[in-house]
Amino acid sequence: MSKILGWFFLIVMMLAGDSIVMARPNVVVIMTDDQDDSGSITTMPTVQELAKNGVTFRNSFVDFPLCTPSRATFMTGQTAHNNEILGNNFPLGGYKKFALRENNSLGVWLQNAGYVTGLIGKFMNNYGKDGTDLKHVVPGWDDWHGILDGGDSIPYFNFTINENGELHRYGNAPRDYITDVLARKATQFIHASAHGTKPFFLLVTPIAPHETNSTLPGPIPAPRDDGTLHSLPFPNEPNFNEADVSDKPGWIRALPLLDKKGIARNIEEFRRRRESLLAVDDLVRDVVSALDNEGVLNNTIVIFTSDNGWSQGAHRWTGKLVPYEEAIRVPLVVRWPGTQDQVRDQLVTNLDVVATIIEQTQATPGNKLDGRSLTSIIRGANVPWRTAFFVQGISINQDLDLRFLAVRTKEYFYSAGSSTKYGNKAEFYDLAVDPYEDENRAGNANKRVIAFLRAVLKQLSTCIGENCWVTAKPPP
Repeated sequence: MSKILGWFFLIVMMLAGDSIVMARPNVVVIMTDDQDDSGSITTMPTVQELAKNGVTFRNSFVDFPLCTPSRATFMTGQTAHNNEILGNNFPLGGYKKFALRENNSLGVWLQNAGYVTGLIGKFMNNYGKDGTDLKHVVPGWDDWHGILDGGDSIPYFNFTINENGELHRYGNAPRDYITDVLARKATQFIHASAHGTKPFFLLVTPIAPHETNSTLPGPIPAPRDDGTLHSLPFPNEPNFNEADVSDKPGWIRALPLLDKKGIARNIEEFRRRRESLLAVDDLVRDVVSALDNEGVLNNTIVIFTSDNGWSQGAHRWTGKLVPYEEAIRVPLVVRWPGTQDQVRDQLVTNLDVVATIIEQTQATPGNKLDGRSLTSIIRGANVPWRTAFFVQGISINQDLDLRFLAVRTKEYFYSAGSSTKYGNKAEFYDLAVDPYEDENRAGNANKRVIAFLRAVLKQLSTCIGENCWVTAKPPP
């Protein structure tokens, strides 16, 4: 009977026209941790298969390239300057800061809209720390499996999950590998929810390819995948270990050139990151198979993305929380019933992903959304879209002291950076001729273009709702 219902849903959608999802679809979001958009899905065949049945967004970005602020954006639909989550740790951010407004966030809105909700995986950094109740279940989630101790590093074995208010400890057996544990829980949620009277929303958040607290570089791949990509070619892009950084801000100039050991470590980390994503691809396969077996795949939107990107030695920088392409770009693949193998080049952000979910589920958000639903551009490639978006970041610690406010258009990137330790520095890159952001031309660029970008930056740095939408084009 479930298969018959699935085919019925598909026929109704086909009659309604391509790429039109029925009202009140199920929604599944799979959000990785620190996954770059520099070819990382090329070793993920199931994610590539998702793309064949939906849309790949080739210009997908986040508004704040750091775990908790980006996840808070997803939970609130607001930029960081509006939701006030500006870091991984309290008082700037972290779970303790988010907890002050958790009663007005995505899970609550979806529950109020009549959805069965489930969260499986990482939530916010320091969930279960900072004096919070280890057994606390965040409001809005019917089925809660939140990983505890979600700080800067989460172990891939020997971890604890709050499972609907009960703490369960996992060991170091192969079966306890964290991505596989989450995969089993995700499929269990689908099997339990597929034939209820309500649609469902499932958020699955693996920690891969986030680094761990091991002495080895990068993450811990699943035992079955460890070493399988040991000869995967390293991209070695033109900005890797950039030789001349005299045009960059002081916190980049302070970085030494990578020596042979540093280069080798970056290469090993790159391969281990890709290996850790193989188990994530298996998770995606299991989720899609469960949806298909239950006959609900054709009435389910499946979204694959990451909370932020990752710089693997670009401009000598390894990590995130920088305004450069490697850290702010994230993969975004949406399996959309009735759509086949589409590609979109519009500038989209994680704010738009939230707005899409809200629109499709007919939920009512508790605050103004700063993004716009992707539905229109999924349905048509030539739909007018934004011309610029805002990026921001802040880090204040003993190793790094910086703040940046930046604006990105298709052609240009402009960033106003400040640091009490390293001073202030503006950056401007003409991406058409310098896609790797090697030459900062802030001092000798077209003055009209710079003036335009500064004006847009001023608008977006304090924008709310519709005021965050920019359609003006840079001057020639």
